[in-house]
Amino acid sequence: MVLPTVELVPLRTNPDTGQTEVLLTQRPAGDIWAGEWHVPGAAVIATDKASVEPGEGNQFGDAFGRLLGSNGELKAGVTPTHWPPRELRPELRMTRRGPEVSIVHFVEVDGEPKVGVFVPVGESVEAAAPSKVISQHVKFINDAARAYEAQRATQP
Repeated sequence: MVLPTVELVPLRTNPDTGQTEVLLTQRPAGDIWAGEWHVPGAAVIATDKASVEPGEGNQFGDAFGRLLGSNGELKAGVTPTHWPPRELRPELRMTRRGPEVSIVHFVEVDGEPKVGVFVPVGESVEAAAPSKVISQHVKFINDAARAYEAQRATQP
């Protein structure tokens, strides 16, 4: 069985340094990745509703709602500056919990997190993180940051 998931890379441009930063949160004790840092993600579950009409919003709205809601992984404090999140790419990967098909997204956020920390994205997000970043997240975090920076460069 392959687990369908969405990953959400929350990014911002630091107003003081101009550097792109990613919001990382730490996995809780008892989790398969306990103590490691990651970007928020959610499994797509059978009761999630898919948007089928143009203009209805992102087809993963229910999963994103679980991430961004007051009980979600981000637990308030930051809010997206645009909606829906931008899709980066799908990934098929083997993880510690088995095979996953994940659709990776990024979104610019505003505010200060109540959970997690913003870290600069540069040569290696792992070097800036408080401790180990989940290995399968490192590449797509850096790729999402490049896509975000390219998007910002084209905005007035």
